[in-house]
Amino acid sequence: MVPATFDTILPGLSSGKYDLGISGFIETTERKKNADFVSYEQGGTSIAVPLGNPKKLSTEWTTLCGKKIAAGKGTIQGLTILPDFAAKCVAAGQPAIDAQLFPSMNDANLALRSGRVDGVMSESASMSCQAKLAGDPFELVPGANLSPGIAGAALPKNSPLTAAVRAAMTKLVDSPAYSAITSKWSLPENHKVTAGQVAGN
Repeated sequence: MVPATFDTILPGLSSGKYDLGISGFIETTERKKNADFVSYEQGGTSIAVPLGNPKKLSTEWTTLCGKKIAAGKGTIQGLTILPDFAAKCVAAGQPAIDAQLFPSMNDANLALRSGRVDGVMSESASMSCQAKLAGDPFELVPGANLSPGIAGAALPKNSPLTAAVRAAMTKLVDSPAYSAITSKWSLPENHKVTAGQVAGN
């Protein structure tokens, strides 16, 4: 395992630095131009806030105007969702979102715990798991997930490993172990994928 910041993983696959990357990658059309993916969960974006949600944030963009919202560098949240929401705030005559992008989600979560930001926008299942691991110091806001999609492990285009990783993931998802893993790490039921989804990617 090689720890890396989110925004360096896909370029690292393309350059041959890494053989495989796992970091909550939503399988977008743009990303599929430069990498192949093996699906393992249905993801989506939510926002983590301090317990009690003191600023009353939600996944509705109007609640985020003028707030300090963190996200990871190179993520869909930082590149697309937050800029889009900030533009909507300005167009509506509201203060823009103060988007603060961090090299890692650990840094973003630390900013939330220390009160430097009002919320952290990230992949909902991983945020839920991180809250549990950290002793539940924060919670997810109400509202439907933003930009739902399939998340997967990324491999270089046409990698000889892709077929083997897909076969292994298909077998795993079709076994009792998948439910045991998702239960252990508090993955919501609606985030699971089927073996057919993995094999058909």
